[in-house]
Amino acid sequence: MTRVTLLLTSLFINSSAMAHGGEDTRHDGVILQEGTDYETCYIDFHSELTQKQYREFNSEWGSAYAFTPQSGPTVLGTGNVQFSGVLRSVAIDDGKDSWNNTWTHPTADHWLGPVQLPILSARVGLTPALDIETMFSFGNANWAIGGVGLRHTLLTQDDDMPLDLSLREHVQVTRGGSAWANVSVGADVSVGRTFELGTRLITATPYLAAGASSGLGIESDDDVDLKNAISFSPRATAGLELAVGPARLGIEGSVADINQYAFHVGASF
Repeated sequence: MTRVTLLLTSLFINSSAMAHGGEDTRHDGVILQEGTDYETCYIDFHSELTQKQYREFNSEWGSAYAFTPQSGPTVLGTGNVQFSGVLRSVAIDDGKDSWNNTWTHPTADHWLGPVQLPILSARVGLTPALDIETMFSFGNANWAIGGVGLRHTLLTQDDDMPLDLSLREHVQVTRGGSAWANVSVGADVSVGRTFELGTRLITATPYLAAGASSGLGIESDDDVDLKNAISFSPRATAGLELAVGPARLGIEGSVADINQYAFHVGASF
């Protein structure tokens, strides 16, 4: 487990250092909103933000930062736990008014995207067919994401059933400083099959998931006066989880209005 710990530490130290992109020549003529409250980009609504741009920002946020499965559909079982570190990457088009007017940057050429978001997650088996899971992000200027979910077994892989199938419901909350909050609820269905790689101690689980979430954006910035925004974000997800004894490694990608992909490493006990 020492190697897993070292990998997690390296992963999150490096991700915090590269959390935001830098110079971007795709948006010639776009002038970034600048400020010095933080050393990196931070959420800060500006007076130029319109209601239409605010709705678009909330909708794209729901796609970019959805609480995805992050593992195969198999539940852990009563009393078992799993801890993971996740590094999620999202390509943001921050030259758009909906993003430029909701963020402030430390310099005129310090662009947001692509954003590398470090996440810690944990899952606990409550019953043979039910897990509870949680996640939270860290390492960002004035914003953070937290979520909690339940995962239910619908089908269990065995000699007569070739697949695992699970249903997951989740709630996620984003807080962006004093300017904004977003609360979303969602669900997804995952299907997968586990293959032994020569021994029961080494397995691979490819999986697919389909789901959606609905969010409510609540603005509280003194510089604007906007109505709450409701969003709906469908997505499709594919992933692969590798288990080597208690260690877990995985990759995952989601297709939505804004695509995302993630790498995770952890351990299950």
